[in-house]
Amino acid sequence: MNKNLSTSSFDLNRFLIKTGVFIAVILVGNMVVLATILFTPKKEAGKEPMTTAKVCVFGASNVGYDIDPDRLDHAQILSTSEPFGFFLAFERCLEECRAKVLLLDMPYSWYTPEKYAPASYPFYSGITPQSYRKLIRKKPVLALKNFLSTNIFNTEVLLFWKNMLEAKGARILAATPAPSAKAKVPDAYHTCTGHYDPKKHFISQMTYSDEHLRYIRSEIMDYTQPRQMLVLAKYPELNKDNYRINPSLAQLISHNFEMINQMEAWPDSLMYDQWYHLNQCGKEANTKNIETALTIKGILPKTTGQPHL
Repeated sequence: MNKNLSTSSFDLNRFLIKTGVFIAVILVGNMVVLATILFTPKKEAGKEPMTTAKVCVFGASNVGYDIDPDRLDHAQILSTSEPFGFFLAFERCLEECRAKVLLLDMPYSWYTPEKYAPASYPFYSGITPQSYRKLIRKKPVLALKNFLSTNIFNTEVLLFWKNMLEAKGARILAATPAPSAKAKVPDAYHTCTGHYDPKKHFISQMTYSDEHLRYIRSEIMDYTQPRQMLVLAKYPELNKDNYRINPSLAQLISHNFEMINQMEAWPDSLMYDQWYHLNQCGKEANTKNIETALTIKGILPKTTGQPHL
């Protein structure tokens, strides 16, 4: 029995040693990645001159897919992948926005603390030394969670190294590409036939707080006020069979931002096969609604026609 106990103890100790070595490798590897993020100089890109864009439309893939930039004259579309959260997406907006009006078309998840800088999604591939240091100052707990939740074997970290080597330190999120309307065979985004097979997603189940929305607003205003930029906001599109309207959320957002539309549901006929993207008819209607609202605000020149919804 003593021999068996001795063997079991030996096996346990060997397992614990191997586990400790593995964890040490992960932590040391992450520390190397973190050190590289913090101390790699960012390649300075020349500031682009002010363009003819009258408005920067800031959001996630809903902006990339649900707006026709050719029809929305003088608009600069800034869209990023939704999982990266508000922090990194807004960092990109700070880099690229060249207009005097900022239109927030953010997905509802960006109004939640969980999606400010989600630790559940590795974002090393899109971060710069400056932005990570900023996250440490603003949200040190989130910065630590992001560090601990990402390991050196993750494909996003490998992509980070690839981007860093190719760009020599200049790392910035790429825009979410919208399907090309010039394709020889139009995809479902450019027809009016495809729509989503309903599966309930209730926005009321997300965590919203007035305190967090005020924090988001303060970040945006810290950037826009010194530049004398006008800030407007819109509610993104809701599929009528997927979302339940959340009056308290609408009230929270409208208390913090000047809205150009109302929270409302869109019919299946205008949605694509995802609850957050529109088909071609929906894209045309959404673009026309934005165009009309910005015209009423005096931002865009007057045009004829009425909004589709």
